[in-house]
Amino acid sequence: MAIQRTPLIDDDGTGETGTPFNNAWQTQLYDAMDAALATAGWPGGVAGNITFPAAQVPSAGANVLDDYEEGTFTPTLSFNGAAAGLTYAARSGSYVKIGQFVWVQVQISLSAKGTSAGPAQVDGLPFIPLTGAWGAMQSPWTANAAGLSAPVQGYVFSNGAPTVYLTMNGPTGQVAITEANFSNTTDLVLVGTYRASA
Repeated sequence: MAIQRTPLIDDDGTGETGTPFNNAWQTQLYDAMDAALATAGWPGGVAGNITFPAAQVPSAGANVLDDYEEGTFTPTLSFNGAAAGLTYAARSGSYVKIGQFVWVQVQISLSAKGTSAGPAQVDGLPFIPLTGAWGAMQSPWTANAAGLSAPVQGYVFSNGAPTVYLTMNGPTGQVAITEANFSNTTDLVLVGTYRASA
């Protein structure tokens, strides 16, 4: 997609209206601008595409879009930060990042829950959360779990840890899910969003 080359405007009365690029330097200028924009990734060399660099170039501007990414990561499940004897049948994570906004999907299938005890958490999010900002997760699918009185939820705390803390709604508010709510074959899917620190 090249720069739109409009006819020149007669701003000095010399009669150039409607005569596009009758000067060689004007054509060269627009050609150079086209090449520079394509090199910088705008519009990315393919019609309809905008290309961002592989390594983000952060901007402090509140109205500047400085990143777009799609990728995968490997989540881990732990109980109070420990995972003694815990093994997986399968696990996967994927994300889309637009600026600071991160959408994630996590799938974990256990083959053994191990012997660790305590509040359940999913670690290994692809980006460090922004301090002071919270994120929320929902589970559209949970199977082979135990003692769940409500759907599994989760939150990303604003403490800078790339972690989802798992909870469910209790009679007086959110209640932490623990190893007691997992079996050796629990399947868990989480989908949600949070803000990254950059």
